[in-house]
Amino acid sequence: MFKHYLNAFTVVFAGLLLFFSTNLPAQDKTSCDYSIPGEVLNWNFGDKAQLTFSEETNTPLSFAMPGGIDIPKGVSSISDAEGNLLFFSDGMRIWGSGYYEIANGSGLQGNLLANQSAIFIPSPGNPDKYFLFTADMYIPPVYTNGIRYHVIEKVNYSWTVTEKNIPLLNQNAQKLAAVKHANDEDYWLVGHGFGENNGGRYFAYRVMKDSISTEAVISQTGFVHSGDYNNNGGYMRISNNGQKIALAVPDAGVIEIADFNSTNGTISNTLSSSAGRFNYPIGIEFSPDNNMLYATTNPLDGSPNILYQFDLRQSDLNNPTQIASFAQSDNRQLGALQLAVDGRIYVGSFGQALAPYDYLGVIYNPNRAGNACNFNYLEGNQTEGLTLNGSGSKEGLPNFVSSNFDIPSFWWQNHCATHITTFRLQNEANNGTVTWDFGYNNETNNQLRGEYT
Repeated sequence: MFKHYLNAFTVVFAGLLLFFSTNLPAQDKTSCDYSIPGEVLNWNFGDKAQLTFSEETNTPLSFAMPGGIDIPKGVSSISDAEGNLLFFSDGMRIWGSGYYEIANGSGLQGNLLANQSAIFIPSPGNPDKYFLFTADMYIPPVYTNGIRYHVIEKVNYSWTVTEKNIPLLNQNAQKLAAVKHANDEDYWLVGHGFGENNGGRYFAYRVMKDSISTEAVISQTGFVHSGDYNNNGGYMRISNNGQKIALAVPDAGVIEIADFNSTNGTISNTLSSSAGRFNYPIGIEFSPDNNMLYATTNPLDGSPNILYQFDLRQSDLNNPTQIASFAQSDNRQLGALQLAVDGRIYVGSFGQALAPYDYLGVIYNPNRAGNACNFNYLEGNQTEGLTLNGSGSKEGLPNFVSSNFDIPSFWWQNHCATHITTFRLQNEANNGTVTWDFGYNNETNNQLRGEYT
C-alpha cells in the first residue's frame, strides 16, 4: 500500500517501474494508454463562454468566444476524439470551430429557450458524419416543431448540414438525453412527451451507423407531463453507466428516477417524488459513481434557489439533503447541472432576467454525501466557483452523450511491460491524502490492479 500526498514519486514493484502523479506534463500516447473522451472537452454556452478541459490540468481553461454569441439556455457542444472543437448549437443554429455558422447551419426548428434544445450524437463508425437532435417547446399553436434531427457531413473538406428538420416526435417536452447502446457502438436518443396524449411516455430512438430508427421504443411510465406549460421544461439525464434516467417536472414540483435498459431502450421501475415537494425543480445530474443525484430549483415566486443531493442508495426522493440556498436578493439563480471529465459537477448560475454571471458553481466532490460534496469549497476555502474570465454563465450548460463521462477514478499512461507507468487521478479536489492499493498475485509476482480511496 502506497500513500501519495499530492506530489509525485516512483517505486519499483514486480519488475515494473511505476510513477504516481496527479499533475504531469503531457507524454506521447501509446496503444496501451487510456485516454479520456475528447468529445466532451470543449463547452460552449451562455454569454460567449467556452471551457476547455484536458488530462494535464486540474482546472479547465476559460475564455470568451469572439463575437456576440449568446446562448441563454439549451445548448450542445461536440469535439473530435482528440478534443478539437467541431460544433456547438442552440437548437436553431450550428457554429463551427471558427465560431461562425457552418454551411446550411441556420433555420433549424429547435428553440433556443428550450432547456435541452440540442444534443449531438456521432454517426457510429463514421468520423465524417454527425447527427444533431433539436427540441422545440410544445406550446400550441405557436411552438409545435417537436423533436427533429439534422445530418452534418464533411463535404469537400468542409462541414455542411446535408439534411435538416427531419421530424421524430411532436407534443414533446424540452428534454433530450443520450447514452451508448449496450453494444458499445450504437446510441440511444431519449425524449419525453407532453400533454394528454404523450405526457406519460418516454421515447427512445436508436442511432446506428448512417441511420436512425424513427420507430421509437415507447415506455409509458412515470409522472405525466401535462397541464401548465412550465411542466414542458426541466432537464433529463441518463447516468453515465447507462442504467438510470432522471428528470425534473418544474411546475408540478416533481423529481423522477427510473431504470434504463441500454439494450432495448425501455424505461421501468419509475420512482417519483410527491407532487409539489420541490419548488420549481430545473437541473438534474448524476454523480460520477452514479450513487448521488443532484437537482436545482429556480422558483417563480421569489423563494430561494436550492441545490439538493439525493442518495440513490435510499429509495425516498422526498427527503434529500439541502446543499446550498441562494435568496433572490443574492442575484444568483441556479440552472443546469453538468458533470465534467474532471469528476466535478458544474452549476449554471445567472442573475435576474437571465443576466450573465461571472462564475459557474462547482460541486467539487459529487460522490461524497452531504456537505462533504464541497459545493464551492476547495481545500477548505469557500469560493465563488469557477471564474469565467470575461464571459458569463446563464441558465444552460452543454448537453452531452452521458456515456462520455463513464471515466475511471484514475487512469494510466504507458502501462506496457518495461515502460514507466503514470497514474492520474480523475478528481484531485480536496484530497489531502490518496491511498494507492495494488493487488498482488503471489503465483506470478505480477501487479493485478490499482485502486485509490
